[in-house]
Amino acid sequence: MQSERTSEHVSARCPLRFHNLWRQMIDTLRGQTAGTTHSDTYQQRRYRLFVPSRYRPHHPRPLVMMLHGCTQDPDDFAAGTGMDELAEEQGWFVLYPEQPASANPRRCWNWFRPENQVRGRGEPATLVALVDHLAQSYAIDREQIFVAGLSAGACMAVSLAVSYPERFAAVGVCAGVPYGAARSPFGALAAMRSGASPANLLAARMAAGLSPRPVLPLIVFQGTADEVVAPENSTQLIRQWADLHRLSVPGASAAGAGPLPTSARRVVPRRGHPFREELYRDRHGALVMCRYLVEGMGHSWPGGDPAGTYTDPAGPSASRLMVHFFRHAAKLRSGARRLH
Repeated sequence: MQSERTSEHVSARCPLRFHNLWRQMIDTLRGQTAGTTHSDTYQQRRYRLFVPSRYRPHHPRPLVMMLHGCTQDPDDFAAGTGMDELAEEQGWFVLYPEQPASANPRRCWNWFRPENQVRGRGEPATLVALVDHLAQSYAIDREQIFVAGLSAGACMAVSLAVSYPERFAAVGVCAGVPYGAARSPFGALAAMRSGASPANLLAARMAAGLSPRPVLPLIVFQGTADEVVAPENSTQLIRQWADLHRLSVPGASAAGAGPLPTSARRVVPRRGHPFREELYRDRHGALVMCRYLVEGMGHSWPGGDPAGTYTDPAGPSASRLMVHFFRHAAKLRSGARRLH
């Protein structure tokens, strides 16, 4: 508490650059007083759980499920994203399930397999069951469970969100592809390199069902120089998401081309990659989707820590922007629940 008051005092008297240094020092100190981390296994799958220091058994806390990319593990992903430190600030749990080499030699989530694109089967069912398992030991706010991932983890996050829309409050995607973009390893490589085929997108639309589903806010990050996942995938995902959730976004583009952002701007920071921010709001003004296209960034988690793999410190902080977006999504979900 003393640090926060001092920060406000300094910001009123010091130039911005000194204020920023002061904030960085405070963030570092907060990181040193983080909560606790536990590692365990569930159904022969290892997971890492961050528990915030302010957690109390009778006060449910939100949870973010973080799905790592290929060749990564929970510890690597936690170090690279810095999500534990942000979760400590918010008082959130962070769950990092691990994909073992026994399931995939490169530790990729098998999002492209048909059984992992439907409800009640495969890896999505296991991941949902893991959350239920943890809820028996911890007070988890079931209305504020978020899922995010990088690359193969992002693809699995999309599959989870489509298969279990009522279980999640929002989804974060970094270098991912649309739901159902592939149904085989070879198809996955093709989709990642060139985008999903119209036939696969149509099949995915039918598999997801035509009945109305709750609006699930989506935030997307994509590097324009990504040579692993083509940027076209993020465009297809935004278009697919608007269609699946029947989002009425004012200013929609030509038929079949998907929605136009409600607002867009290009940001050129003093240091780091320029990026384009696109915000999509429904006709009531609620923010339902946003996309960040990071210029010159490859296959990385933007704004990440080099202590982890597949990170680009020069990008905007995907972790911080996700947390901010997730908080907004929770309010949107709460408001919709009151209306019903």
